[in-house]
Amino acid sequence: MANRAAQLYKYTKLPTGWRYCKAVFYPNNRVKPHAVLTPDGEQTIKDGYYCLSYNRKWEPVGNDPAEAVRLLMKMRGELLTLANGGSVVQEPEGEPKVSGSLQSAFEAWVQDFIDGGAHADTIAAKRLVAKEFEESCRVKTLASASGRCADGGSAWRSKATRDYWTAGEGYRAAGECRRRRQNMF
Repeated sequence: MANRAAQLYKYTKLPTGWRYCKAVFYPNNRVKPHAVLTPDGEQTIKDGYYCLSYNRKWEPVGNDPAEAVRLLMKMRGELLTLANGGSVVQEPEGEPKVSGSLQSAFEAWVQDFIDGGAHADTIAAKRLVAKEFEESCRVKTLASASGRCADGGSAWRSKATRDYWTAGEGYRAAGECRRRRQNMF
């Protein structure tokens, strides 16, 4: 059976030299920031950096306690998946997952539809959705937006928008627009 254990240590300087010391956790499994177990007991030491220990490997993960715990949980999940016969797909490193502003992302999104030859009504609808989302979402960067607005609700699922389309108003308006356009030519 594969090893499923992953531990969080902090590589820190003690009076006896540099040592790997276990990170200290609260009873609710949150890490105590920069607290480690030393031979003298629990101490708070800001120098050094956190490391993950698994499968006889030491992987440095930085000096941020929250990020270290996130990577610890991710590694434990990967090890559990591998132990149960699954496979783990590695994310490409070097390029950020998301960056830029919401507005530039929406402009690129609409441009993809324009380049794909989408109908003008489709493009107008996409621009309307993007505008409503930007106005209702308090964050302005993609890194801050995680699919949900800061106010807790998804902008594109706003009640007013949903009621407009489910009541048939949106479909009737789209049909009228098509009929007018057909009558123009």
